Amino acid sequence: MKRDLLIPTAWDLDRLKPLLESVAGQTTTPDRVVFLIHGSRDAEALELIEEIIREGLSDISSTIEVVHHHNSDYQPGQGVGYDRDWLVRQATSEYLYMIDDDNVFDETFFGSCLAEYMELSDVLRSPLIEYRRSGEIQSAGIRSMHRWMPIYLPSNFLFGWLLPTGEVKMIGANSLLWPTTLFQSIWFDPQYISCLEDVDFSYRVYLSGMQIVVSDHISIHHMERQKSLLEKKFLWSPDIAFERSRNRITFCKKNATLWQKIQYFGIGVRGQTWWFIYLVLRYGGKQRWRLVRAVVGGTVEWFIGWQR
Repeated sequence: MKRDLLIPTAWDLDRLKPLLESVAGQTTTPDRVVFLIHGSRDAEALELIEEIIREGLSDISSTIEVVHHHNSDYQPGQGVGYDRDWLVRQATSEYLYMIDDDNVFDETFFGSCLAEYMELSDVLRSPLIEYRRSGEIQSAGIRSMHRWMPIYLPSNFLFGWLLPTGEVKMIGANSLLWPTTLFQSIWFDPQYISCLEDVDFSYRVYLSGMQIVVSDHISIHHMERQKSLLEKKFLWSPDIAFERSRNRITFCKKNATLWQKIQYFGIGVRGQTWWFIYLVLRYGGKQRWRLVRAVVGGTVEWFIGWQR
């Protein structure tokens, strides 16, 4: 069972070094590890980054590849959907595991994931996503889409209780394991520049008839920093607020049923837009009016026929 580990990274040394330590300490290692350094950097900076990556993984037998815009046809600045899509195209092994660079995991993580995966076939698989090492589960998958607007309801949490029932229909791309041929038949959508690319991807996996499985007991430690309410809503900067406002409509147009579209475009999109405006007015601080313009601008641009 040949395996590639794909890691997109913007290169933050404080969070990448713990990841390198986690990979280097595994009892079961992948055949290839491919890092995509996204963003534009000069040749000297990229050489230093590659040196740190290779040094950090020098004791494992995996083939290490570090790709960026200086040594490949990768084009920086195209957005997160493009980055994930491009990285998947680099996979050559039978299976691939894509993991974001702000994670750490126990030394038996890969071995446990593979052992559990071998009991299934042709599924998109994820561990439980734990916030840091707190024991708090951030995500066990998304099990429903709100009919009035594309709000993705985890529904595995209710008043603090974990309810692992029902099909998982969507999931984030924090850490995904899947056969490479299936990854390369669904693809990430490059029109998603900054958010929702993973939810869109996984929902299309579900709609294709493939099963999304979240482990009952294997977890990965998501070492993200503490986020504000606006950051959690993908509204914390004007650029992100613009993208979020546009992408939520794109997602609904692509994936919702006819009845969901009637409800959303008839009522939901207006209610959701006003909710976004309320959030940025209340929590946006000095940027609140720029954020309001971004929310309205992203919404209007979609409706006047924006095409990427």
